[in-house]
Amino acid sequence: MKKYYKILLMMILIFSGVSCKKYLNVVPDNTGTLDYAFRNRNEAENYLFT
Repeated sequence: MKKYYKILLMMILIFSGVSCKKYLNVVPDNTGTLDYAFRNRNEAENYLFT
């Protein structure tokens, strides 16, 4: 019985590490970045004031 628990635990650990890598690196399309916010003076002021 303990052998089955060990195998199940190993399978869960293996599949959980592989499946989440691409999912967690997703960035929404309309998200502003710091490069975009500070590329000129007007956008930098708008970023800092909001």
